[in-house]
Amino acid sequence: MNIFNKYPFLIAGIGDDFQVIAEKEGISDIDAIKYMIDEARDCGISAVKLQSYKSQNHFLEQSAISSSFTIDEYREIAEYCRNIGMKFLLTPLDLKSVDDFDEFLDIFCISSADLTNIQFIEYVASKNKPILLFTGASTIREI
Repeated sequence: MNIFNKYPFLIAGIGDDFQVIAEKEGISDIDAIKYMIDEARDCGISAVKLQSYKSQNHFLEQSAISSSFTIDEYREIAEYCRNIGMKFLLTPLDLKSVDDFDEFLDIFCISSADLTNIQFIEYVASKNKPILLFTGASTIREI
């Protein structure tokens, strides 16, 4: 599977900004995410990326924190993306999320904060799916 057959392949990272939209527009968080996905698609974005974890399961507590939806809500977001032709990417930051999201992810993303977390990377790799390994917060030596 080559998800990068559309050039350029642009990924929009969706953080907690959706909460501002939800509050301002008086809509649910899920509807705000869908709105952001639609806007990204209309701008020519190829994929959207979210991250999630439950802090008690996370290896590196100092990593960036992002809001967490339920597994069913992430499944709904992933299905929405599929229905409109967008790729759904997710950066799980704990083992339980890796297991939970495995059923509906075609590809896993690994945060640059976990670049040296070999145990975590090996666990994600055990799912036998492609991995996008981010390096933004890493040193050349770590990479």
